[in-house]
Amino acid sequence: MKRKDLILIGTLLGIAVVLFLAMFFVKQNTVNGEAVILIEGKEYGRYPLSKDTVIEIPGLLGNNVLTIQDGEAFMSSAVCPDKICMEFGKIHYNTEMIVCRPGSIVVIIENGDVSETDAVGL
Repeated sequence: MKRKDLILIGTLLGIAVVLFLAMFFVKQNTVNGEAVILIEGKEYGRYPLSKDTVIEIPGLLGNNVLTIQDGEAFMSSAVCPDKICMEFGKIHYNTEMIVCRPGSIVVIIENGDVSETDAVGL
């Protein structure tokens, strides 16, 4: 190998390392999302997605449980008979919601990850 080949390889490796580190730190900074809990339209609390926690939410029918784990929020327990709010699954994208209509509870993600899907066709 010639000296210019080594310089080219070293430069490309350096650029690759810088890009990898930049992507790593940008991903770390996107975990600023919050789960905002609304009860009857009034804010009950804000909880960072970056901290694993379990929140008991008092609703009209009793207490529901919201779990935040690994940067995602999900309803792990519900007192309503149909438990549809548990079927929403794990959310972390900006403006995603979990709605428990009988309990008058809404959980919405603010400042979360941005979904790469613009629209879903039917």
